[in-house]
Parts: sequence; structure tokens; C-alpha cells
Amino acid sequence: DLCNGVVIRIAPQHVLVDIGVETYGQLFVADDLKSQFFTDDCVQGMTIESIDLVGRTFTLEMDEPELDIMSEAAAGRPASAPSQRAPSQRPDKGKGKGKGKGK
Repeated sequence: DLCNGVVIRIAPQHVLVDIGVETYGQLFVADDLKSQFFTDDCVQGMTIESIDLVGRTFTLEMDEPELDIMSEAAAGRPASAPSQRAPSQRPDKGKGKGKGKGK
């Protein structure tokens, strides 16, 4: 199954992605592709490659991520420019649910 997420941080060895579970996934991509990722970018079409239950981590992978970059350029946005994001594109972390300010 494919999963989607939001870039949390670009680390030296990987990109940390929030897919809406307890911990962030590690997406390993080549350095030239890693430079195309920005914090808060929505990443689509990933699969979970491996899960480390002891270390409570998991790795993600994308098939041919360069195709996503090429589609951005075809859409008129330079591949190096940050993508347009809407708050609705972020995975719901449950913030504000069930808690309202006093009435």
C-alpha cells in the first residue's frame, strides 16, 4: 500500500517524513534529490520498506522519485522551488480535537 506524508526535517542521511503514526519515517534518497525536498512538503506515493520494532523506526522508499520532480517542472513550477501547500494536505495529528476554549 502507498502512504503519503509531510517532510518534517532534511537530515544529512535521510528525509524525515510524518505519515501520521507515532514516529517519523526515514526516506533515503540521493543527495541531488534530497536537495529538492523542503520542510512541510507533501510527499505522496511512498511505501514502507522496513520496520525496526526494537529501535521504533521505519524506512520509506519511493519508486522513481525523479518522476515527481519532472511532473512539477511540467506543471510550470521549477523543480527547486518549494511546492504550494494547503493545511489540509498535512496528516491530521489530532490537534484541537475535543478541546475547546471555555464558554
